[in-house]
Amino acid sequence: MRDKLLREKDLEIRMEKALADGEFLVYIQPKYWVGTRALAGGEALVRWKKADGTIVSPGDFIPVFESNGFIIRL
Repeated sequence: MRDKLLREKDLEIRMEKALADGEFLVYIQPKYWVGTRALAGGEALVRWKKADGTIVSPGDFIPVFESNGFIIRL
């Protein structure tokens, strides 16, 4: 539990600088209608690639950002 809280706090400390430094990458995943194969829309997927090239799993940062409201800014 303690380790989880420390990881979450670390993400919160780094999130503002990461946003300012352009470390978040946005990909649009298209969605299609099955029957017609027409484009129906898209889903935004965000990846966090730190300056050192390390990728932070969305499963690690998305729940934290949703709980603290940062997801809206992102």
